[in-house]
Amino acid sequence: MNNECFKKRGFVALLGVLIINAIILLVSIGTLSRAVDEVNSSLGEQYYYTAWSVANSCAEKALANLAATSSYSGGENLNFDGNYCVISSITDINGITTFTASSTVSGYSETFEIGVSTTTPRVAIDHWTEI
Repeated sequence: MNNECFKKRGFVALLGVLIINAIILLVSIGTLSRAVDEVNSSLGEQYYYTAWSVANSCAEKALANLAATSSYSGGENLNFDGNYCVISSITDINGITTFTASSTVSGYSETFEIGVSTTTPRVAIDHWTEI
C-alpha cells in the first residue's frame, strides 16, 4: 500500500512538471513569435526609408541636371550604393517641367513627382509630391 501511494505521488509530480514545462514552452513560443514580428517590422521600416532616401537622391540629381542643362530630358537609371532608382522622362505640363523619381528596395517602393517652374538661372520647385 505504501509503495502504491509513492507511485501516485510520483505520477502527480511528473504530471505537474509536464504541465509547467508546457506552459513555459507556450510562453517562450509567444515571446519568440513577437520578437520575430518586431524584427520584420523594423527591417521593413529600414527598407522603406532606404527606398525613400534613394528616390529623394534621384530627384535631387535630376534637379541638379536640370539646373546645369536646360535641355536635360531625364529617362535615367541611377545606382546609389547598390540601390537603383529611375528618373522618368521630363515632360512639360502647362509650363511646369515635371518628372518622377522612384526607387524600390526589397519590395518597398517610393515615388516622388517633382515639378519646377523655371530651370535657368536656377530651379524653382513648384511641387514635390510623394505618390
